[in-house]
Amino acid sequence: MIGAVVVVLLLVRAVSALSDGGESRSDSGATPDDTARPNDVGATWVVQDADLRPELDEPDFVGELDGSFDGNYLVDAGPAWLAMTGDEAGGDIALHGLDPESGEEVWRRELDGGLCAPDPLPDGLVFCASALQRDRATDLGTRWRLHLLDPATGQDARTADVEAWASAVHVAGETLMVLEEREPSPHAVVSGFTAQLEPRWSLDLAGREHHDDLFSDDRIIGRPGPGVERDGPIMDRTRFRDVGPRGRTVAIWAGMATAFVDPASGELLGLPWCSRLVDDGERLWCNEPDGAVAYSYSLDELHRVERIRLLFPGTDGGAATDVTRPVFADEDGRVFSVDRGTGHVNGPFADLGTGSAFGQTIEPSVSTSKGHTFISGENGLALLTPGSDELAWFNREVDNVDAPIVREDDLLAGTFEFRLLSLSDGRERHVLRQPYGIYTVPVGEEIAGVGLDELALLDIP
Repeated sequence: MIGAVVVVLLLVRAVSALSDGGESRSDSGATPDDTARPNDVGATWVVQDADLRPELDEPDFVGELDGSFDGNYLVDAGPAWLAMTGDEAGGDIALHGLDPESGEEVWRRELDGGLCAPDPLPDGLVFCASALQRDRATDLGTRWRLHLLDPATGQDARTADVEAWASAVHVAGETLMVLEEREPSPHAVVSGFTAQLEPRWSLDLAGREHHDDLFSDDRIIGRPGPGVERDGPIMDRTRFRDVGPRGRTVAIWAGMATAFVDPASGELLGLPWCSRLVDDGERLWCNEPDGAVAYSYSLDELHRVERIRLLFPGTDGGAATDVTRPVFADEDGRVFSVDRGTGHVNGPFADLGTGSAFGQTIEPSVSTSKGHTFISGENGLALLTPGSDELAWFNREVDNVDAPIVREDDLLAGTFEFRLLSLSDGRERHVLRQPYGIYTVPVGEEIAGVGLDELALLDIP
């Protein structure tokens, strides 16, 4: 049996300063007063899990609404924010529509095994799925109802029932996609439906080269629920990316491979060994065992980069983040300049360093927020200069930051204790404590604290 790992937060602090290695940067200066106590972030509203599900003994909010590893606890659906609740085991799922201004519940409906895509259709409807029948051996859903919901009321505009082993859903323009993990595993199938919920195509990936690399026995389970702790491989941390010109190709990245699918026709464009997928706006990048490879949007190999690899392409969870900047580093945490047009490696231009925890090396992280790319590691936090492999600034006092968030001219950097930094030069403006939930994420144009027990619309000074 596989244990469900929901949250592991590793806060690793730097123990020494970075020596000056000739990096192109401007160091940010002011060191905070060690005796100053951070101010608490306020909240416009807070909703507890027990407020919405008093009938459950141990209710939880459910992350990964769409079934992917990138899914959030809150979705901005226009007239309502969507949230899910369930019991501690991930069953008894209900979908809630919350008033964005007050947090009050506007509507609620039961959705067994509920999956809801974060991106609405062009007409504003929300694509969801709920299980109607389950396999006795695995408890996985085998028959599902597809819903197009009005986010203002939670009522169905259209429904259709399908035979499927659904595990995730995605919207690509006017094509609605259902990802299946059929038994016996491994067996991935992806199907497309029209905006009228009529079948458009079905693509069976079994037997294709690298199909089995989408799956793993050794994986992290982000969302508990019926069947997730079954024996055998499951798709490993599935993520969706809309890549290529105008985002017209859907990339299904799981484990060590990525399936590239034309959502209009259902054609499989390729299924290469490809982890840490990045679309830089002109080409695709993938990690391979010994380096990285660049592909054209038609998946022709362009060039290879040896001995250095892509850092994980993180985002703040906000909108318009499918096109990001590839950042390459070696095993020591040195960041390298690479000519993306040729693959030529020019050499290191920053040293973010590596840390360790529980015997594991922690490499630097990369995150994109509103078009800005940040690198964080044991030696500090840096902003990359647009268009060149240089550092706009390097703040050595803020290390190991996961997913910093750009807010107008400010940058929120931290986890429970935030540094509010100037976006222009990286200098610290305030220290703030965020007491709501586990994660701090953008929801539309707002910023929220989210977690298993509570959701909050934050009021950040």
